[in-house]
Amino acid sequence: QANLQTIKDYVEPQQLVLTEGGGSILIFTVRGVVELIQPGSLYEEWAVVKIDLKNAYNEACRAETIRVYESEPSLNQLAAFTAVTLAPYSGLECQGKKWGETGEGGTQGDPKATQDFIVTLHPSLLKLDEACSEG
Repeated sequence: QANLQTIKDYVEPQQLVLTEGGGSILIFTVRGVVELIQPGSLYEEWAVVKIDLKNAYNEACRAETIRVYESEPSLNQLAAFTAVTLAPYSGLECQGKKWGETGEGGTQGDPKATQDFIVTLHPSLLKLDEACSEG
Protein backbone atom coordinates (compact mmCIF):
# COMPACT_ATOMS: atom_id res chain seq x y z
CA GLN A 1 0.00 0.00 0.00
CA ALA A 2 2.83 2.40 0.85
CA ASN A 3 4.48 1.67 -2.51
CA LEU A 4 1.27 2.49 -4.40
CA GLN A 5 1.01 5.80 -2.56
CA THR A 6 4.63 6.56 -3.46
CA ILE A 7 3.94 5.75 -7.12
CA LYS A 8 0.72 7.79 -7.01
CA ASP A 9 2.67 10.77 -5.66
CA TYR A 10 5.22 10.34 -8.48
CA VAL A 11 2.75 10.14 -11.40
CA GLU A 12 0.21 12.80 -10.38
CA PRO A 13 -1.04 15.16 -11.73
CA GLN A 14 -0.13 13.92 -15.24
CA GLN A 15 -1.66 10.49 -14.60
CA LEU A 16 -4.80 9.72 -12.64
CA VAL A 17 -4.80 5.93 -12.84
CA LEU A 18 -4.16 5.50 -9.09
CA THR A 19 -6.41 8.38 -8.04
CA GLU A 20 -9.76 7.45 -6.53
CA GLY A 21 -12.34 8.33 -9.17
CA GLY A 22 -9.48 9.13 -11.59
CA GLY A 23 -11.42 8.01 -14.67
CA SER A 24 -14.36 10.27 -13.86
CA ILE A 25 -12.08 13.17 -12.98
CA LEU A 26 -10.31 12.81 -16.32
CA ILE A 27 -13.48 12.51 -18.40
CA PHE A 28 -15.28 15.46 -16.82
CA THR A 29 -12.18 17.68 -16.83
CA VAL A 30 -11.41 17.01 -20.48
CA ARG A 31 -15.06 17.49 -21.44
CA GLY A 32 -15.15 20.80 -19.58
CA VAL A 33 -11.97 22.01 -21.29
CA VAL A 34 -13.17 20.91 -24.74
CA GLU A 35 -16.40 22.86 -24.21
CA LEU A 36 -14.32 25.99 -23.47
CA ILE A 37 -12.44 25.75 -26.78
CA GLN A 38 -14.59 28.08 -28.87
CA PRO A 39 -13.63 30.66 -31.51
CA GLY A 40 -13.14 34.03 -29.87
CA SER A 41 -12.77 32.56 -26.39
CA LEU A 42 -9.75 32.84 -24.15
CA TYR A 43 -9.14 29.13 -24.83
CA GLU A 44 -9.48 29.09 -28.63
CA GLU A 45 -5.83 28.10 -29.14
CA TRP A 46 -5.87 25.24 -26.64
CA ALA A 47 -5.35 21.70 -27.84
CA VAL A 48 -6.37 18.38 -26.36
CA VAL A 49 -3.79 15.58 -26.68
CA LYS A 50 -4.89 11.95 -26.39
CA ILE A 51 -2.29 9.22 -26.32
CA ASP A 52 -3.46 5.81 -27.48
CA LEU A 53 -0.69 3.25 -27.50
CA LYS A 54 -1.30 -0.02 -29.29
CA ASN A 55 -0.26 -2.98 -27.12
CA ALA A 56 1.09 -0.46 -24.62
CA TYR A 57 1.96 -2.88 -21.82
CA ASN A 58 3.53 -5.38 -24.21
CA GLU A 59 5.74 -2.74 -25.82
CA ALA A 60 7.16 -1.18 -22.64
CA CYS A 61 10.89 -1.84 -22.42
CA ARG A 62 11.77 -3.82 -19.29
CA ALA A 63 15.24 -2.21 -19.06
CA GLU A 64 13.69 1.27 -19.24
CA THR A 65 11.20 0.36 -16.51
CA ILE A 66 14.05 -0.61 -14.19
CA ARG A 67 16.03 2.50 -15.17
CA VAL A 68 13.12 4.77 -14.19
CA TYR A 69 12.73 3.03 -10.82
CA GLU A 70 16.48 3.39 -10.21
CA SER A 71 16.68 7.04 -11.29
CA GLU A 72 13.71 8.34 -9.28
CA PRO A 73 14.75 8.80 -5.63
CA SER A 74 11.23 8.20 -4.31
CA LEU A 75 10.98 4.88 -6.21
CA ASN A 76 14.50 3.45 -6.20
CA GLN A 77 13.68 1.11 -3.30
CA LEU A 78 11.46 -0.77 -5.81
CA ALA A 79 14.17 -1.17 -8.47
CA ALA A 80 15.59 -4.51 -7.28
CA PHE A 81 12.13 -6.05 -6.81
CA THR A 82 11.09 -4.86 -10.27
CA ALA A 83 14.27 -6.22 -11.83
CA VAL A 84 13.59 -9.65 -10.32
CA THR A 85 9.92 -9.70 -11.36
CA LEU A 86 10.70 -8.55 -14.91
CA ALA A 87 13.69 -10.87 -15.43
CA PRO A 88 11.85 -13.95 -16.69
CA TYR A 89 9.93 -13.95 -19.93
CA SER A 90 6.67 -15.84 -19.62
CA GLY A 91 6.08 -18.57 -22.13
CA LEU A 92 2.65 -19.01 -23.69
CA GLU A 93 1.46 -22.57 -23.95
CA CYS A 94 -1.55 -24.68 -24.77
CA GLN A 95 -1.86 -28.35 -23.80
CA GLY A 96 1.81 -28.44 -22.79
CA LYS A 97 3.11 -27.01 -26.07
CA LYS A 98 4.84 -23.64 -26.04
CA TRP A 99 3.54 -21.44 -28.83
CA GLY A 100 5.06 -18.07 -27.98
CA GLU A 101 6.38 -15.63 -25.40
CA THR A 102 4.78 -12.60 -23.76
CA GLY A 103 7.35 -10.29 -25.29
CA GLU A 104 9.25 -7.33 -23.94
CA GLY A 105 6.72 -5.71 -21.64
CA GLY A 106 4.15 -6.81 -19.13
CA THR A 107 0.81 -8.52 -19.51
CA GLN A 108 -2.29 -6.39 -20.01
CA GLY A 109 -4.51 -6.67 -16.93
CA ASP A 110 -1.72 -7.69 -14.54
CA PRO A 111 -1.75 -5.20 -11.62
CA LYS A 112 2.06 -5.17 -11.42
CA ALA A 113 2.22 -4.51 -15.16
CA THR A 114 -0.03 -1.46 -14.72
CA GLN A 115 2.27 -0.10 -12.03
CA ASP A 116 5.37 -0.69 -14.16
CA PHE A 117 3.77 0.76 -17.29
CA ILE A 118 2.69 4.03 -15.69
CA VAL A 119 6.11 4.48 -14.09
CA THR A 120 7.88 3.74 -17.41
CA LEU A 121 5.65 6.14 -19.35
CA HIS A 122 5.89 8.97 -16.83
CA PRO A 123 9.19 10.61 -17.90
CA SER A 124 7.76 10.99 -21.42
CA LEU A 125 4.57 12.53 -20.04
CA LEU A 126 6.62 15.00 -18.00
CA LYS A 127 8.44 16.06 -21.20
CA LEU A 128 5.12 16.44 -23.03
CA ASP A 129 3.68 18.44 -20.14
CA GLU A 130 6.71 20.74 -20.12
CA ALA A 131 6.60 21.25 -23.90
CA CYS A 132 2.87 22.05 -23.76
CA SER A 133 3.42 24.49 -20.88
CA GLU A 134 6.03 26.31 -22.98
CA GLY A 135 3.48 26.70 -25.75
